[in-house]
Amino acid sequence: MMERILAHPRWSLTAWWFLLALVITDRILLLSGFGFTHTGSDDVLFWNIANDMLHGQFREPYVYGQNYNPPFEPLFAVPMLAIGLPFHIAMPVITSVLALFPFLSFAWWHRRNGRLPAALVFLTLPLLLPVEWGMLTTITRGFVPGIAWLGLLPFAHSIQRTTTRAIAIGLIAGLAIFTNPNTLVFLVPFLLHQVFDAERWWRTAAWTAVGLVPFLLMQRFAMHFYVARPWRLVHRFDDWRMDFAWKALIPEGLGQLDRHFAWLAPLPFPDAAPYLLIAVVVLLIAQRSHRRALAVCAGILFCTMSLAFPKVHDGTDNVFFPFSRMFLGVPLLLAWSWGALRIPARPATFVPAILMTIGSFIFVHKMRSTPGTIEWEMASMDRTPVTEYRYADLKHRIDHLADLASEQKAGMVIALDGTGGHDHITFSYGGPVLRPDLPPTLYVGPDRRWWARSGLDTTRIGCLLLVGGDDGLWHLLSAEHPGFERIVDQNEMIHVWRGEGPSVGEVIRWTGKRW
Repeated sequence: MMERILAHPRWSLTAWWFLLALVITDRILLLSGFGFTHTGSDDVLFWNIANDMLHGQFREPYVYGQNYNPPFEPLFAVPMLAIGLPFHIAMPVITSVLALFPFLSFAWWHRRNGRLPAALVFLTLPLLLPVEWGMLTTITRGFVPGIAWLGLLPFAHSIQRTTTRAIAIGLIAGLAIFTNPNTLVFLVPFLLHQVFDAERWWRTAAWTAVGLVPFLLMQRFAMHFYVARPWRLVHRFDDWRMDFAWKALIPEGLGQLDRHFAWLAPLPFPDAAPYLLIAVVVLLIAQRSHRRALAVCAGILFCTMSLAFPKVHDGTDNVFFPFSRMFLGVPLLLAWSWGALRIPARPATFVPAILMTIGSFIFVHKMRSTPGTIEWEMASMDRTPVTEYRYADLKHRIDHLADLASEQKAGMVIALDGTGGHDHITFSYGGPVLRPDLPPTLYVGPDRRWWARSGLDTTRIGCLLLVGGDDGLWHLLSAEHPGFERIVDQNEMIHVWRGEGPSVGEVIRWTGKRW
């Protein structure tokens, strides 16, 4: 009797909508408890880009100050900002939509083609992933837009004409790689499988390569933009971190797979992604799905070889700057590989009920554990090169700084590194967005906004507000340049310089800093 009920088409439809509702609700709860209430020192830079785009300014092909990572999140957020949504709402919503899109897209395609078990695997996987994965794909850092483009692959795969389909897949792959190379974790096995599965594999490979070319050329032109303008670069992609050092780094990486693949596999084994991939290869071979198994093996090999690059080892165990951001394509690869397993008709009727049950338990577990997880990650980010803040605290401090600048009639706010971690980076980037009345800001570190650094040796401003530094620095400066005045403030180390003589650049040089 139960088997007849589970086999009924309405039951499958119920399972689909139930799981979809859980996935969406899970993300809404995470947004309300984390995405809308917290932001980071890198996130506010994306706010600047979105604000510039909102006002028709497209300054650079990549995120300001670096020659990688096109700013698609700010671009997609512009319509939401245009209708009045604040930055701390619009940006995490866009990032979350981009993160979920490929799973929903592949799920829709498989359901449309009568492959319900595979569809439900794609649909359910974001729900089964741990809270940390949700946090990682909510913060606006450029980690997920490349993965989002992969959600267009099912639409391209539905194209009937072989040549057009191959070119379309190549175009999407090129766009994804151009956006973020972490997409290669999924693209390498997916593209190989497309070629293996084709009747004339060499023609499919050739036309796919043709599709790749436009965005690879675009990447070349975008990189040249910075070659011709080196003063705009603060961080670069093509440095020593991309040197291939397999003898030193692959053994090191293989010894800490739990760190590199943290939070990329379903609960209760969130670090088990490499082993789940190996297991599915064995099962695919047992089912004689040799092409798919070979493709997944290629993905495993790619992950292994990528460990040879120092850039892949540039991370921490904290969710706000994790090693696993380099492998964000792995969950989609898990769904794609496990969804390919053939399930006999009778057991397949139980898949919706099993996934609904597991999904419900995981949903409740995540709902209860999310606050504690957020607090743990917030408390353990001391060694990360970025800092996360409660939005209300950040807004309060920026408001205070803006009011102080107005009171002192400051013409510029200069932020120096000091005891506040990355607070001063965040004030410099977030201040002009949250408080447009704030005078121009500059982060001495150097600032990613090249235009803020231009002409400082000839710019003279009567009153400068300097935030940051430490007691030793200001003791020396005050002795050598008595024009500095300390403002008593319980939260910040703040000084004012008043004088018409030296330029802004000269005042900064007194601090021994560069901009």
